[in-house]
Amino acid sequence: MIDKKKKLVEVVFEKAKNELPNSSKTSIAFYLSTLFEEEYGFSKDGRTFVRYYKKLVEDNLDYTIDDITLDNMSLYSGYKNFNDFCNNYKKEPFVKKFGSINVAISESEEQHDNLSDKSSKVVVNITNAPVFNIPEFISKNKNSFGLMGILVAGGIFVSQKDSVAKEKQQVIAQQPIEEASKPNQTTAAPKSNSIVTVIEKEVNHIVQKVNQKKVSKKECMYWKLDHYVAVLCNEDISVNPVIAIDEELLRSFRKINKIDTLTVNNALGKVWYDKSNNHVEFFTNYGIHPENGKTLKPVSKHIIEKYINN
Repeated sequence: MIDKKKKLVEVVFEKAKNELPNSSKTSIAFYLSTLFEEEYGFSKDGRTFVRYYKKLVEDNLDYTIDDITLDNMSLYSGYKNFNDFCNNYKKEPFVKKFGSINVAISESEEQHDNLSDKSSKVVVNITNAPVFNIPEFISKNKNSFGLMGILVAGGIFVSQKDSVAKEKQQVIAQQPIEEASKPNQTTAAPKSNSIVTVIEKEVNHIVQKVNQKKVSKKECMYWKLDHYVAVLCNEDISVNPVIAIDEELLRSFRKINKIDTLTVNNALGKVWYDKSNNHVEFFTNYGIHPENGKTLKPVSKHIIEKYINN
């Protein structure tokens, strides 16, 4: 039964994802909640759909789903009910895509007289072994590499230099005495360790940024008309409550004032709404209504046609 429920949840989310391209798991879940309520007169909170997906699909654990929900999910997937889904759903072949792989084939030490005996003892080891040049890797990823990554890479470089230096010392120690007795020749001064310089610069940069943030960091925000504004937590704002800052909401959460620009093509999966006192408001992201505290719902074709096109 768990396999059937898991497959049904996968099918439902996959279909909804096709209807809402580039949508997150949470967006799809709230879309399903609204859709089921409008199409089937059946209400199920979006967070419940998220739990279905997480438990059954991601964690591969059994999770209770009531019969009504199973039947409605099956109906949305193109079947009469859950029993019809279980009996008639055909599992499509699964083809896993791999990146570059190395294949190592080894044979048993035991010798065989014919090819079939040999092939029965062949062991295939598949490993994903990326090969890259560390200096080039650091250069290409310097913006996201981070201090810890640089320190690790620095340790690799230093250990490699130490290893080369030890090898050179061993070679010099093994040279004939007459070679060692020759007059000293002028040798070039060793180059400074560039990785140490990079680490020092990175550390200084981080310390500087931390000190700057300590001076005056706005760690709170409040809702102002149609967007969030970052403020100091001790600021006295009388318009709306001051809450802990959320970078995602601060950057992308907006109230849509020109609702006549919304269409089915540009709104599905990208716009959320709240209906209170027969008044509908639209926002650019999911979450909580900043003024009345209600959970926002994803817009559907029905909502757009009813409250915008009319």
